[in-house]
Amino acid sequence: MRRLRKCLFAVIFGACAAILFPNWAQGAEKISAEQEFREFTDYNLTICGTGARRAINAWRSGRLVNEQYEFGDCIAEARVEGKKLYAAALAEVNGKAPAETALKEYFATWLTALASVKPNSYETIGAYNDRQSDFAAKIELMWNKFELEN
Repeated sequence: MRRLRKCLFAVIFGACAAILFPNWAQGAEKISAEQEFREFTDYNLTICGTGARRAINAWRSGRLVNEQYEFGDCIAEARVEGKKLYAAALAEVNGKAPAETALKEYFATWLTALASVKPNSYETIGAYNDRQSDFAAKIELMWNKFELEN
């Protein structure tokens, strides 16, 4: 009998929680396709860049580097997934010509930055970081333009 009461309490408590706090039961609130795209692009540049920095450090210390493992796969996967998220974000701004143009420019800049994640074998970590900082500034500028137009 005591076990039945505990189960009944759990069911009632769960039902009340779902009614009173619907987002709590489902998890975090859904973000827009634009925001998901933005977060994805930032995250993947950081992650792929981390692999590239590991490769530079390995080269500088005379070790062989599996480029595909360190950053090649990351870049390829980010391109594929980025195109999907870009299409979803573009669909959200459909009909707003200036916003569409700004989002296209942002995406083109991001693809260029993603391709530049691959380090040159002669590059120092400082030169690499400077180059990546330049791209980060361009990407930030493009996103700000998009937000102004949207």
